[in-house]
Amino acid sequence: MALATAAREPVVTRVGWGVMATTAGTGALGMAAGFPLLVTLAGTWAAAVLLAGASVLVRPRLTVDRTVRSGHLTVGDVTLGSITASNSSRWPSPRLVAVDRIQGEPVEVAIAGLARGGRRTVRYPVTGVRRGVLRLGPVTVERRDLLGIFRRSRVVAGELTVWVRPRVHPLRHAPAGVVLDMEGQVRPSANAGSAAFVSLREYAQGDDPRRIHWKQSARTGRLMVREHVDSDEPTVTVVLDTRAGVYDPERFEEAVEVAASFALGRLAGSARDRPERATLRILGEDPAQTAGSDPLDRLAAALPTTDDSFTPVLHTFERIDPGGCVVVVTGHDDGTAAALLSRSGRHRLVVVAELRADQDRSATAPPVAVPRPGTVVLRAATAVAVIAAWRRLGTP
Repeated sequence: MALATAAREPVVTRVGWGVMATTAGTGALGMAAGFPLLVTLAGTWAAAVLLAGASVLVRPRLTVDRTVRSGHLTVGDVTLGSITASNSSRWPSPRLVAVDRIQGEPVEVAIAGLARGGRRTVRYPVTGVRRGVLRLGPVTVERRDLLGIFRRSRVVAGELTVWVRPRVHPLRHAPAGVVLDMEGQVRPSANAGSAAFVSLREYAQGDDPRRIHWKQSARTGRLMVREHVDSDEPTVTVVLDTRAGVYDPERFEEAVEVAASFALGRLAGSARDRPERATLRILGEDPAQTAGSDPLDRLAAALPTTDDSFTPVLHTFERIDPGGCVVVVTGHDDGTAAALLSRSGRHRLVVVAELRADQDRSATAPPVAVPRPGTVVLRAATAVAVIAAWRRLGTP
């Protein structure tokens, strides 16, 4: 995206200050000591400085755009940023330097001189080194003289966001559960289907005529149809505990990967093999700001919170609809696991995944605890080990 801005005034570089100081000193020494050669040399350098300043005052008529091939990366992946320069003037443009910024660090790419009407694209790597929101820009184009004495720049593109998402480790089987009561309270997120009657509504084009409620239609004078949902649709809720007190920084990143894997590693399907994403809940997240956001983007933006009490974890757990499967991803055991398991009777399956620094990092198949039927506790140091332990369980 191009951004029209005025060029900044020329700036003297460190090399430029050195050249000018040397020129002034040489000239002063030549005049004081009566050495014409030094005075001539200083005059030559001064002329070179003036020519260098004049060269950067000429502003080429260039249009510069910056794009990024992908706005979403997985940790460790690389995408390409592109800067395209077009010369719309009648004269050739000199060599320029475009400077993008990645998390504030400058990345310089050279743009060779362009003929009249010429166009050139240069590319540079953008690496998702760590999970989070990667800020790019603003992009400036700099005109530099051949001696490196002066630099003149202007902003040509604003800021851009790249989401660096956590890794998703594939699951061989997804955790799944069902709502406990076929004719009980129906979840607002339940999919349309044929199992449980929920309401009557006016007929719409495309509705199955077999669902028309003829008695109600006769009373109202309008065609009314029965609306059903699948209240036994498999449900999975993943809760990410973000309390900083139960993780070290490395373990927190591993916990985010575990949450991503259980939420998206293999989507739970209904009886008709229709994929259903898990519900993701992140402690400390503002629902108003994340409504409708992709779960992986939400996990990319997840940050540790300062509340060390496990009360928010329990409140989140207790607000989950009965039935189905709940996966809670947390850190070292501060009593959270025991408190959750004591409340597990409302759900078909409760999985507690603990990312702990005291576990063996080299263990490829850490032990799995099953304290009681319908509960599983996975303890490991890495996301890979947690997923390996889950795979060994088989379908619950």
